[in-house]
Amino acid sequence: MKYKILLSVLSFTALISCKKDKDYPAPSPEPQCYVKSVSYSQDDEAYSLYYTQIRSLDGKTAEFTYSDDSDLSSSQVKYAKAVISDKYIIGSLFDKNKNPFGINDTIWINERKLPVKSIEHFNFDDGSIIIDRTDYYYENNLLVKTITQRSEDGEPSERIKLFNYINGNCSQTREFENKKGIDVHDTTYVDFEYYLDKPAQKELMYEFGNPGKYLIKRAIENRKGQFKYKHSINYTYEINSNGFVTKQTVERDGELYFTKYEYTCQ
Repeated sequence: MKYKILLSVLSFTALISCKKDKDYPAPSPEPQCYVKSVSYSQDDEAYSLYYTQIRSLDGKTAEFTYSDDSDLSSSQVKYAKAVISDKYIIGSLFDKNKNPFGINDTIWINERKLPVKSIEHFNFDDGSIIIDRTDYYYENNLLVKTITQRSEDGEPSERIKLFNYINGNCSQTREFENKKGIDVHDTTYVDFEYYLDKPAQKELMYEFGNPGKYLIKRAIENRKGQFKYKHSINYTYEINSNGFVTKQTVERDGELYFTKYEYTCQ
């Protein structure tokens, strides 16, 4: 479900400015900045523009252009728009002619700008419909659990994701489908290691998201159950003088992937 992942990333990106957490000693750069473009490459030379962002001066809307195959010059260009208020974010996708694409996302947020509930609708060309409703649960302002209830053409299912922390930093996530009559679920564990001297930037592109307070150094994905596999994903970064990541290198199963970020300030 790459559309689901991307729409969630874009919606949360619209909510976030490029600034350090209040717990960190480094001051926030002024004026506030955000990612204006992301480029992607597998050889570190021929970069393709993956998505761009334009944000309104009041911060209440953000518009994105993106491509399914990591190249805005392709025929797979699509558009997204996020509308932000103090209580919710509404995100919608459109095709290259800016017609509704049948996918939209509403995220309700609390006074700390943390998501508390989201509903995502997917209407596909073949007539199939998927609706995901996710509830978010916190302890001491740390996300500890999400429960996603899915209706796919009327068939219900439920996925649970649990978050474990060490010293306030997420060390592991555990996700499984809650199926009736099954005692041992297929479960995906993701263990995180971090660069403890590099504060997180939540708008960066990650396969598993970034639930921690720092830039991810390594993520180890381990699926246990009937279907088993294990992957290790390593991250390195180049950072500019303002403390923003300008290049992210990902090594997964011996393959290298490169992402470059450009920023604008207002």
